Amino acid sequence: MRLRRLRTQCLLLCATNAAALQLQPAPQLAKRPHQQPRVILTTEQVEKLERSVAAALPAVGQWAAFGGVVAGFTGFLWGWAGLPAAGLYASSVASGTAWALAWDHVMPGGGRRVAEMMGGTTVGVPCSVRDAVAKTAAAAKMPAPAAYIVPTKEPNAFAAGRGRDRVVAVTQGLVDLLDRRELEAVVAHEVGHLKHGDTGRAAQAAAMLSGLSTAKRAGDRMLANKRKDKSDASVAAALAAAGAASSAAGLLLRLAGSRRDEFAADAVAAQFVDAGALAGALKKIEAAGAPRDKLHARAGAYAHAYFSNDDGPSRWLRTHPTVEARVAALQSGAPPGRAPPPAWARFAAEAVAESVS
Repeated sequence: MRLRRLRTQCLLLCATNAAALQLQPAPQLAKRPHQQPRVILTTEQVEKLERSVAAALPAVGQWAAFGGVVAGFTGFLWGWAGLPAAGLYASSVASGTAWALAWDHVMPGGGRRVAEMMGGTTVGVPCSVRDAVAKTAAAAKMPAPAAYIVPTKEPNAFAAGRGRDRVVAVTQGLVDLLDRRELEAVVAHEVGHLKHGDTGRAAQAAAMLSGLSTAKRAGDRMLANKRKDKSDASVAAALAAAGAASSAAGLLLRLAGSRRDEFAADAVAAQFVDAGALAGALKKIEAAGAPRDKLHARAGAYAHAYFSNDDGPSRWLRTHPTVEARVAALQSGAPPGRAPPPAWARFAAEAVAESVS
């Protein structure tokens, strides 16, 4: 009897607890605020990175080829004339390259020094040139570079420097040959080089050529020394020969990206001024055929940076595309600016973005 009563009380207690649990609301999980995914790089930053990678490749290729040329000739001299000749070659090339690069590109005032090396001056610059430089720089949304005039009959122009030291130089022959609209188109072309940063790569290529020619000059001076003995004569001959050969091979360094840069700068001129005016200027300059004098400074190390340059022994070795090709590109109505970055540049930019994240 007592056991039955105890079991009844237990059942009532269990029923009461179950009813109480059913009346209580179910616990709610705390809602977390919605979190937006963290953005590492924006689309604009990725596109800018793609352009930077694509623009850096020609310079990387230049320095890699330069290193290969120097290493190859150094090893050849070591095996042929011994360590002294190899050491003289490597040290002369390194010192000449470092000095030219520092003087023309790294140290402040590099652009002005390059213009003055060609005989350029800021005195007596025609108002048409100053106005064209200021107008096209404003269109490109960049500070106006300094305007220089080079007193030579050769119709040509070039840009040099970076940052506050940027300059645009035109020759007196160009001013006399072209009308105002055509002159503005040529100046806009040079401003396009500044806008794209091509002048830095041009200065680096000129420094490489200067370094390679330094070895040849060192060998020539040693050969001209009448007090040398037979061992010095062999070293001097080997150094001069290697310097001449490497200088010839170094001319190929100027081809890295130079033709693409010319087409891109032509497109900028077509955008800011007029494609027909630039095409007319190209035809007039080609027909002029004036000899090169002042612009041949430093053995023509900056020839690849000029608006017009036909110094290649064949059309395959020219730093600039032919006038026909440039005029055809202008008349085709291609969109202005550089071509879209290649696929490898996009993949490289994505890899960098993933490493940052």
